Amino acid sequence: WDPNGTGEISDTDLLAEGTGLLDYVMAHTPKFVANSEPLPDIKKNKFRWFTYFDVNGDRSLEKGEVFRGIAKTFALSTAPEKILHLRQHIDTIWEKFDTDDSGKVDLDEFVVPDGLADWLARLELD
Repeated sequence: WDPNGTGEISDTDLLAEGTGLLDYVMAHTPKFVANSEPLPDIKKNKFRWFTYFDVNGDRSLEKGEVFRGIAKTFALSTAPEKILHLRQHIDTIWEKFDTDDSGKVDLDEFVVPDGLADWLARLELD
């Protein structure tokens, strides 16, 4: 992507249709491209919410994926104080939902009665 050997990638190198770095990244990491599907409603479809925010496709949710899911679900991008509080709260309660202590919440842990999905469905951030 640096055809001139300058050690830099120009806008042209980045955006070249079909051969640019951006096209390459988009073709080889489709899960990381902005998801154009509508946000699933955690109250209506827990499984769909889980798979939507399981960005790396490993059938488990890491704290960051859960945090991003909550932030998007509740449109928190303009509320920095709520974001900070939420991140701290997730850190505090994580072990309750990560019952196998893997550092992640897998699908079974997510959908179990009173699991993370139920907690998220009851969450009110107004």
